[in-house]
Order: sequence, then structure tokens, then C-alpha cells
Amino acid sequence: MNDELISVITVAKNAEKTIRATIDSVLSQTYRNIEYICIVGECNDKTNIIIDEYKRQFDLKGVRLKHVSGPDSGIYDAMNKGSELASGQWLYFLNADDRLCDGVVFQRIFAEKHIYDETDCVYGNIILCSDGKKVIRKGAPVSAIYYKFPICHQAAFVRKSIIKKYGFNEEYKRLADFDQFFRMYLDNRIFKYVDVDVAYFSTDGVSQKNNIALAIEREKIHKKLGISRKKRIRRWVRYFFICVIKDNRLFYKCFFGINYWIQKIKNIH
Repeated sequence: MNDELISVITVAKNAEKTIRATIDSVLSQTYRNIEYICIVGECNDKTNIIIDEYKRQFDLKGVRLKHVSGPDSGIYDAMNKGSELASGQWLYFLNADDRLCDGVVFQRIFAEKHIYDETDCVYGNIILCSDGKKVIRKGAPVSAIYYKFPICHQAAFVRKSIIKKYGFNEEYKRLADFDQFFRMYLDNRIFKYVDVDVAYFSTDGVSQKNNIALAIEREKIHKKLGISRKKRIRRWVRYFFICVIKDNRLFYKCFFGINYWIQKIKNIH
């Protein structure tokens, strides 16, 4: 089998209402070389029973199922445990209330796997789902990480060797994946964007309180990584001007015209 092994990791807790859709989306993949790892925290519902019901289907499909249940200290502890159990060259994390867009997602992304020989992370798009509405969120250039979240982990495939090196910092309760991507970026790891819709990502239940907590934790990450607010603003302005320049020829002429005269005045003085 020439296809590289993809380890799909689902972290779950009390997910009996959504876990079937998640598992079915993994089983539907036409890509041939997959293993599925379920890390389940302490539950008081039927999550573990439901996963066990699928064992025969995974066997018939030729997909190895690894199912571990027990206490953990949080989602990123569970994700680190899943990473340790993974045998694949590529690791992919799919939450228990999310699902892959269709049965050919992995096939589309890895159809020309040779183009990823020097790549550390391949990422695509997600479809945000809330109150019955769906919105596509395209993956952004990874350089935008200074001021936004360019990559969602439900749309990212990362080499196991990279995950092993960086891991998920359990100091963070909400954004350890963002921290991981940021550290990878600062170390000049190679990211590649592909225009493929990877997963449906549920945002139901996200509150303003959660948004504030995310902002606080993001500031904490920036501070720890030595990313100043001034640098983030400068990066944002640069990105904004580049986007406008690409879309507006008149602005392009004005911007460089003004820049020309500024330089000329400086030379006079």
C-alpha cells in the first residue's frame, strides 16, 4: 500500500448525540490507509458503547480502531494521548461534534501526495455550522497568525514527527492548537494550503464569555512567544494594504505615488 497512513484522532466526552455522525464520516472515506483513534474522557452517557458498536464495521473496512477510555486533565491532555497512540505519518484531529464534509476529503487532499514531501502541515477550509446556517471559512495565509486564526485544526493534517516535537501545551485550555501552529510558524516549518472543504465545524453554544476567554488566552500566548502588540498591528496593516492593492488598481497607483513623493522629499532634505 503506497498511501501514507493517516491517523484520525477524535477526543470525546459525553458525546452520544453527535459521535455517530463523526464516526460515519470517517468510515465513509475512500482513502485506503486510515487508522481511527478515539480518546474518551470519563462519561456518564453511551459514548463508549456507541464506539464499540462500530468495531465490526471498522474491521470490514480494514481500518484499525483504537479506543481508549479514562480520566484526563482536559482536551489537550487527551489530544496528546491520541498523538502518542498514533502510528500514521499524518495526524488529523476531528472533534466529536464535527464531521468530514464528504467521503473523498482525504482522497482529494492526498491525491498528489508527492507534493507534500517537504511539507510539515497541509490545511484546507472548514464549514462553520450554527443554528442551521453554514458558512465556508477559507484557510488564510499562515503569516496572518499574528492577528487572526488562519488554520483550524479540524482542517489541518500535521506530520507526526512535528506533533511529537511541539505537542499541545496543556497550560492553555482553549488555544493550545493555535499556540502549536504559532510555534511551528516561528520555527519556519513549511505549511501548504489546499482549497478543499475538509470538515463541518459546529459553533453552536459559543458565547461572548467564551470569546473573551479566547482573547485573554491569545494575549497570553503572544506574550509568552514575545509577539508585541505593535508588531501584530504592523503585520495587520501590511496584510490589509496588500489585499487592497491586489483588488484596486487606483489605490495601487495612489499608494505608490505617495510613497514616491515621500522618498523624494526625504532625498531633498
